[in-house]
Amino acid sequence: MIPFLLRIWRTLPLWVHFLAAKLVRPRFRAAVAALIFNEQGQVLLFKHTYRKFEWGIPAGGLNIVSSLSMRSSVNF
Repeated sequence: MIPFLLRIWRTLPLWVHFLAAKLVRPRFRAAVAALIFNEQGQVLLFKHTYRKFEWGIPAGGLNIVSSLSMRSSVNF
């Protein structure tokens, strides 16, 4: 049954894929960011490889199984 449905899905126009994704996805995204300072008052910056601006603060999005307490307790 699934292969049959996937074959049908592949034949649908791209706008149907976008519409289905828009209807199924959550209406909001949660994200976290942190400003981390050392003893000298310097800020930790990461060099991002996929963003428009190369350098930035540590940040990320949350998915369904993540929680804010899990994200804020990451060790560097």
